[in-house]
Amino acid sequence: MKPPSKLWLYLIIVLTFSLTTAGIIFTYTSYHKAQSQAITLGKKQLATINQSAIKLIRHSIDGYKASLSLYVDNYIEDTHSPNLNQAATLPGSANATNAAIGLFLIDQNQQIQSKVSFKNIPSLKEQTVIDNSIADIASNHILANHYVTNGGIYFAQHNAYMNLYKSFTLNDQTLTLVMPLQLQTLYNTDFANDSGLSGYTMVKDKNMKIVMHPSGDQIGLSIVDDRYDKFPNLDFTDLRQLEKDQRQFEKGTAMYYSYWWNEEFPEKVLKLSAYEWISVGHTRLVVASNSDYYERNGLLLQDSLISLGLLVLLMIIIVLLTFFIRNYIKRNRIYIEYNELQTRQELLKEKHEIEKSIIQESKLETIGVLTTTIVHDMNNFLTPMIGHLQLLIDENKSNSALVEDLEEVYHAAEKGKELSTNVLRFSKIDVQNKKEISIADTLNEAITTIQQLLSNKMSITVDVREVGNGIFDAIDLQVIIYNLLMNAYQAQANCSIRLSPYAYLVDFQFSDIPHSMKNKKIALIEIADNGPGIPFDLQEKIFTRFFTTKSSSGGTGLGLFTVASIVKKNDWIIDLKSSNEGTTFYLGVPIE
Repeated sequence: MKPPSKLWLYLIIVLTFSLTTAGIIFTYTSYHKAQSQAITLGKKQLATINQSAIKLIRHSIDGYKASLSLYVDNYIEDTHSPNLNQAATLPGSANATNAAIGLFLIDQNQQIQSKVSFKNIPSLKEQTVIDNSIADIASNHILANHYVTNGGIYFAQHNAYMNLYKSFTLNDQTLTLVMPLQLQTLYNTDFANDSGLSGYTMVKDKNMKIVMHPSGDQIGLSIVDDRYDKFPNLDFTDLRQLEKDQRQFEKGTAMYYSYWWNEEFPEKVLKLSAYEWISVGHTRLVVASNSDYYERNGLLLQDSLISLGLLVLLMIIIVLLTFFIRNYIKRNRIYIEYNELQTRQELLKEKHEIEKSIIQESKLETIGVLTTTIVHDMNNFLTPMIGHLQLLIDENKSNSALVEDLEEVYHAAEKGKELSTNVLRFSKIDVQNKKEISIADTLNEAITTIQQLLSNKMSITVDVREVGNGIFDAIDLQVIIYNLLMNAYQAQANCSIRLSPYAYLVDFQFSDIPHSMKNKKIALIEIADNGPGIPFDLQEKIFTRFFTTKSSSGGTGLGLFTVASIVKKNDWIIDLKSSNEGTTFYLGVPIE
């Protein structure tokens, strides 16, 4: 009897070994590709986070600049006093989260005229701040600029500072108001890490010295040399290359070995980083966001190694089954990682939109305050001008040519005063101009005035009946009618206006009826046109500030927003119906 042939045994062993080897190689390649994708997406995510951090830094510093400018405008220039007042300082100056440490008023001879402190700081640190302020003024020609700017970064006792400057002229003397910012306080307020992950955003100056960092004892240290003096046994090879890259390129991403410097005994870790250089006034900063690579991808590495071990074992038992399991695990791993990264991207996008909204609201609030201040001052200038013009007209009645010129100036000043009054109306509720007047007369007056301004190409049909009186400012109703008719004119449509009394609002089409208007008799004003109509998906947006469909032709998006603001201020109601055949606005004004 011949011994059994070992050929099939050898063939099975070779086949199993070949398939196992092929499976291992294929798995490693797929795993490496997935890791490369994870690194790429992680860097993109960090770059997005870094962009948000840059916007937050600029927004915070711009906020302090705006506060400093307002302080000069609202206190010093109003009081004409060079003495700084603690009570009139910036909002929240005594708050622990306020980065401003005080105000220093410096004259042309670099002498301190006045100062006020928001926080208790050592005298040595205060003197460093003063010396740096004087040096900045001399070197950067701060006195030549009458706008808010900032100097470079300087350090005092493990704290980084940046000075904001506002130069102005007071009593024929050029003065500079200095507000030093403690940047670590600003960092702790805006960049608190509550994510539960190891990672943070840091800021360095042009000399690669740390300006903002979650660990306060790192402030003022360079990222390589000063740390090497403190930890000579650590490996700084990758950090030296990172510093070289950051000096050479404006922005980028990196993967390198470093340490978490806020730990008592730093351990070597692999980091992902995104950095970008920015300019803030007269200084250059590099903002870098870092994260722990293994912490972001540790579960992925662990699952991959376990899957690889199981794959080898199962391939030895049954090659085909293990092959399909490996593919399923690989695809499922990529799918889970993709969903996690997509979720993070959506959260970052939402955060970015919120930050944009906050910045926009802050800008609008600042513009509102500045506009109200300017208009108020202009009104103060126009009042005596109008009085003197009236006196000049009375005194020179014999000179008809001069009187005619003076009357033109007088009417222009009156129009300017009326305009300033209308602007101020949006900043506060002015009840002094409200009185009981005829709704029909006011509407007729508005229509007559507007018809003189609009083209004859637009036909306006008027059906106005006497409905009674209302208590309001005539200008408010006229502004509403003007804006609604201008919309019809711009749509190249004809228009009809009807005024009729309406007993109660029980079954009418108004969608939002204030409680104060229910069961109340109203005057119903209908303004209808035969234009192309307003699409349904835009009808809820047309009263929104700055929303316009005519941006290419110069639309500002403020006309219907003005209408809605006046309606809300007077507690009136407004609604609309629109189709392809035209648009009708319904305005309800209470009848007294």
